[in-house]
Amino acid sequence: MSKRTADQSNEEELRALKSGQRPQDGQPDDLEFEDEFEDEFESEDEILEAGVDGRSDEEREAEEREAAMDLDQDTFIPGRHKLEAGQTLAPDTSTYEMLHNLEAPWPCLSFDLVKDQLGDNRKSYPQTVYAVAGTQAARGSEKENRIMVMKMSSLGRMDRGEQSESEDESDDEEEQSLEPILETKDIPLNTCTNRIRVHQTPQASSSTLPTTLSAVMTESGDVFIHDVTPHLASFDNPGMTISAQQNKPVSTIRAHKKTEGYAIDWSPLFPAGKL
Repeated sequence: MSKRTADQSNEEELRALKSGQRPQDGQPDDLEFEDEFEDEFESEDEILEAGVDGRSDEEREAEEREAAMDLDQDTFIPGRHKLEAGQTLAPDTSTYEMLHNLEAPWPCLSFDLVKDQLGDNRKSYPQTVYAVAGTQAARGSEKENRIMVMKMSSLGRMDRGEQSESEDESDDEEEQSLEPILETKDIPLNTCTNRIRVHQTPQASSSTLPTTLSAVMTESGDVFIHDVTPHLASFDNPGMTISAQQNKPVSTIRAHKKTEGYAIDWSPLFPAGKL
């Protein structure tokens, strides 16, 4: 009877191990088998996630914290506080329920809100706001001045990452997806507006809008009164146009001659309107 060689014996044992069989008792107790995937599993604990620049997130965040500017949370009071070189003012968003930035063609020294017919004490979002403002164009560009009659809609509240259980998630998602909308109607002026105030006369009926008058105190000293009712109505009536006659003032007060002024308002004691 022929004897098996050592190579044949080892080969048979390897085949048995690969097929899942236990080694024979005749094998030495100190014999260990190496797992061919052992190194692969051990290396999993050493994997580091790197950012786009090849550094770990922790390293990059630590560097950003070191490079961050110190923020002064105190309220800035003009005349009492002074901005140092490189400092800028920024709003504290935690104090606002709603905050949107608005840019006009020229700076506006004055604006006023217009009462609408959408109801008082509204708490649902998005919100709608009607307003008027007067511009201050640069010297040499006085003819570019205007009264801006505005409608701002789809105004959402600040996203602070907070949500109560009573809030509808679908409504919040719809609100956050809306983009603010600004619509304007311009009334040409040839002088700067120092102050603007609006007044509404009582409604004749619930089916008609109240007459809305704007009074503008200008740099030239003249006071212009405009009826902005059609301008406001045009926002909610597509296709409605404003004529050149409707852009003209219904009254002009020249009592101040050329004396510039800022103090102007409507008296609450006269419903029909009195400055």
